[in-house]
Amino acid sequence: MATAAQIEANRRNSQKSTGPKTERGNDRARGNAVTHGLTARTIMPVLPQEDIKELEEKTQQAIAARKPRDPLEHDQVCRAVRLSWELDRAERVATAHLSHQVRMAERSGPETVSACELKEVHDLGSKLFYKAGIGPGYSSATADDYPAVIVRRLEESAEGCRWLLARWAELLNVLDCKAAWGEPEIIRFVALQGKRSIEAHFDPELNSLFHAFDALGNGIGHKFWNERRDHLPLGYIGGFEFVSYREIAPPPSDKTAALILICSVIERHAGRLEELLAEHEQIEAEEAAERYDRAALDCSPAFERHRRYQSARHRELMRTLEILRKMRNAECGMRNGESGMRNAECGMRNAEWGRRKGGWQMPDGGWQMPDGG
Repeated sequence: MATAAQIEANRRNSQKSTGPKTERGNDRARGNAVTHGLTARTIMPVLPQEDIKELEEKTQQAIAARKPRDPLEHDQVCRAVRLSWELDRAERVATAHLSHQVRMAERSGPETVSACELKEVHDLGSKLFYKAGIGPGYSSATADDYPAVIVRRLEESAEGCRWLLARWAELLNVLDCKAAWGEPEIIRFVALQGKRSIEAHFDPELNSLFHAFDALGNGIGHKFWNERRDHLPLGYIGGFEFVSYREIAPPPSDKTAALILICSVIERHAGRLEELLAEHEQIEAEEAAERYDRAALDCSPAFERHRRYQSARHRELMRTLEILRKMRNAECGMRNGESGMRNAECGMRNAEWGRRKGGWQMPDGGWQMPDGG
């Protein structure tokens, strides 16, 4: 059983968690559970940033224009106004969202690369250097894991071409500085060509390059072949894992010839990438005027759900108006039927009066029967 002190302490603590007390705080708290407001079922579906008086005025205007004749028609008119209000809100939501995307595209400009594109390029680069050695011997390997596929994907964008050119420039700088080559340089050099080191067993140019690595000093090419082969660094499990280091192409005569061979390969790939980059930049320049239109297109699942909400509200509004029209037509039909019955009754009375009138004549101002009586 709680003591008096505990009860008093509980009362004091409860005063600290009573929620908002001001009118502004209560208004903000009312919308805590609101996400988009498109599925609201309240009598007045008004969000905090909207004016409830405006909705009330539209409702009164619709009632005055439609003149509902019973509570059912009145409910349908109010429902149509609320659905129209939600459709207007959906239009504002879509416009605000797409306007934000266009403004962001305008602020970044055509020369700025998006974070998503940068992430994709660097993910491909990391895969090229650290996972491209996975071959058919691994059950999880797919065609996407081959260096040639990764390099081609990088070449399909301007930022990917820039990334490849930067990596080739780094290797060329190592040569210019006459720094020693090791496994990291060989791994990058082979992968940037879209190849795996195991292919030097059959590829004459790659075979010559491994001999050129040897010519740089310390037999680095031969050592890399024997120790790593195609590991890069995860390895290759298959029929070619234990192939011998052989010569199927003429090796460079000395270190100078080896440097010339390596530099020629770098310059050839860099020159091709520069041509691709120029083509990408030309395409981007031609499409610069369309970038804002492309930014105004949103195919995301969230925006697709918004469009479905919008279409559902539009269909519901059309059904409501159709129900109201049928109610009016039914009522008018009943009134027309009643009017027809009254007109028929009047016709019968007119016919009866005609018969009565036909049975009397007034030749001299008096009443007289047809037989002169």
